[in-house]
Amino acid sequence: MASPSASPSKPTKRTPSQKGTSSFIAVGTSYEWPVPATNNLTDDRGRCMGRVLLLQLEAERTYGDDDGSAPSTADRWRFHAVSEVKLPAPVLALGTHPSGYLVASAGSRLLAYQITHFGVLRRVASVRCRYPAVSLSICGTSGVIAVGDRHESVMLYSLKSDQCEGTGSAAGKLSFELLRADSRSSPVADCQILPPFFSNATDPTQQSGASVGEKTGDAPVRQAVAQIDMRGRFSVLEPPSRPIGPEMNLTTVASFNMGEVGLRISAGSLTPTSSSIHGHGRAGLVIGTLLGGLIAIKPLSDTQYGLLRALERALARHTLTAPLLGNRHAEYRHPGLLPCPPHGAPEGSLPVPPPEEDMEEAAMSGDERGEEGEEEGEGDEEEEEG
Repeated sequence: MASPSASPSKPTKRTPSQKGTSSFIAVGTSYEWPVPATNNLTDDRGRCMGRVLLLQLEAERTYGDDDGSAPSTADRWRFHAVSEVKLPAPVLALGTHPSGYLVASAGSRLLAYQITHFGVLRRVASVRCRYPAVSLSICGTSGVIAVGDRHESVMLYSLKSDQCEGTGSAAGKLSFELLRADSRSSPVADCQILPPFFSNATDPTQQSGASVGEKTGDAPVRQAVAQIDMRGRFSVLEPPSRPIGPEMNLTTVASFNMGEVGLRISAGSLTPTSSSIHGHGRAGLVIGTLLGGLIAIKPLSDTQYGLLRALERALARHTLTAPLLGNRHAEYRHPGLLPCPPHGAPEGSLPVPPPEEDMEEAAMSGDERGEEGEEEGEGDEEEEEG
């Protein structure tokens, strides 16, 4: 608290961090909202609500110090709330579309917002999912959106632009279109979409080039997505090269059991080089686990995998190196359940424990036999003494 003799502070004004450009930070929150207990609430409208906050980093400067120069490091910086959108469900994931839209997952709905010049969020698309999406990843090249939940694994969406009738323009109403879905159910903890094998236009409102909204079958043909589930398994899903039937499913092309539960997955590497992130089409992945560890996964070519597989087989045949392998890696990386235990199926019938009554009777009979044996031993000793 300021003393009575202290002079009042000068009024402050907000100075943008960068002139001519606007950079925002989007934050998704959840908060408690008091609702009477007598109301019948659905999944999306409960006591837990959500908000999408649009923040901007600004510098506080006094009126007298305004000389037209850029803010210095000595100025006080703070986050200023530019816009706010209230939602009937907690915000679980946020992502930025390469065309400038903000994609949010609130409850069981997937929303897309457009940031206007004044920093106002305007909803442009919405779709309802069966389950709340806990993970969201957007490809910066193709604009394909990967959504993961705790029930139906991973699904791929795209922002489709409906053409205006009579005008021929593609700048129409935006909508989400389901492209692919995993055929297996898996409790996804996080997912990361991988770069496609070819690039195309990322803006769904563009008419030229291979637009995501116009050619939905071409953009995600070779679009792969990596996921980690709550069972400690890492998988890479990809559309089949030769689809059979009209189903648009994702198939598991690689799977690995990490041995512990992973929480977050992101593109990167534990090495200081950054060529694997920005240079090649296939980037390395880093997984953060529940126990506080980091697991780096690097993709291998078919030639490298063949060499390592031949080396593994050679080590398994040799008597001195066979104990070093331990488990079979083919079964260890199997995407589903093993057909039999790792050490083989048990031979014969399994031992069944006897009921508790039989165990008590056996114990009582054993005690009686012990008492009879003691009496017989005492009788023998008396005969010997006689």
